[in-house]
Amino acid sequence: MVETMTLTHVALRWIHISMGLVGILSGAAALVFRKGSRPHQLVGHVFFVSMLIMASMGATLAMTYSPNRGNVMGGGLTFYMVATAWAKFLLEHLSTMLHRPSFVCALTCDETDGPLDRCATPSRATTLGRGSSPTTSRRCANR
Repeated sequence: MVETMTLTHVALRWIHISMGLVGILSGAAALVFRKGSRPHQLVGHVFFVSMLIMASMGATLAMTYSPNRGNVMGGGLTFYMVATAWAKFLLEHLSTMLHRPSFVCALTCDETDGPLDRCATPSRATTLGRGSSPTTSRRCANR
């Protein structure tokens, strides 16, 4: 039995192929740039998005055009692995950002205070139980 592809299947196939190519190129570019540099981060974002699109298009094609459980599982597993790796990356950077004094200052200072008395008066944050310490107050007043 010969199955014919609809226009939707052709579009999904070309999106899958092009995102795979973008993933290969951006992955290679990420290896060239120094880890943590801005170009490395940018191509890493491109790699992440292209991998998610490629995996979702591949799994969709495997479900609809020629049903193949193995390919559906492979596409789903790839999507899951890329998405959870990205979630771990975001959580690590969020926890790093939360430990920076400037970020803590931004959370505890009231932006309506004047430039000289920032954190010197109780703010909305202190009413929520996140009062600023004397060291945070000095940091906020100096920013």
